[in-house]
Amino acid sequence: MAALHLVLPPQILSSHGRPPLLRFPSRPSPLLHLLPRAAVAATGASAAAAVTAPSDAALQNFRRWLSTHGADTGAAAPAVVPEGLGLVAARSLPRGEVVAEVPKKLWMDAGAVAASDIGRVCNSAGDLRPWVAVSLLILREAARGGDSLWAPYLAILPRQTDSTIFW
Repeated sequence: MAALHLVLPPQILSSHGRPPLLRFPSRPSPLLHLLPRAAVAATGASAAAAVTAPSDAALQNFRRWLSTHGADTGAAAPAVVPEGLGLVAARSLPRGEVVAEVPKKLWMDAGAVAASDIGRVCNSAGDLRPWVAVSLLILREAARGGDSLWAPYLAILPRQTDSTIFW
């Protein structure tokens, strides 16, 4: 296996030990390639095998986390659907109805990156695209484990996917 280190400034590492280590196979298995669902099915694997659904406990923890932090998912709830994880309506929804409201403090966006302990480093990179900065924030928060504000959200994210729409 090859290894890739996330480079972080020393002041961040001093309180969290060694940098997180990402591992990826030097020769990925066929399911790790980006394939249309039909192609995944042709390999003999089901789409469910390509995307592992979060546990019921992880989903309950995520719902509780949303509610605790002021999110309103009254008209819909996160749930496992055939394609993986989705937002499922609890009833028929009229056109224009708000399905869910998530407070900005729960967003993992460029603002969250700027406010984080890696914000200064990401901002000083100059030409770092926002999606790359958010990806680095996700990696950083995943490395923090249960200490991360976003731990319940990160716990339900798929570990692999067959679509770039989830990137």
